[in-house]
Amino acid sequence: DPHTGQRTKAVFSCSWQDQPLDIVDLDNLDERLAQNKVQEHLTNLWLDHLLETGQVSRI
Repeated sequence: DPHTGQRTKAVFSCSWQDQPLDIVDLDNLDERLAQNKVQEHLTNLWLDHLLETGQVSRI
């Protein structure tokens, strides 16, 4: 609730892409994105390795 600052319900950005920004829990969004950073970094390193060693061809 933007007026009280209390969390009243979960709002999923993917299901309501044009939602007002004042109801988006930006702290939670930042935490969730931070959780993905390590996996994304490892995936990028692995893909770079596969492309450099020729185990996967570029399209």
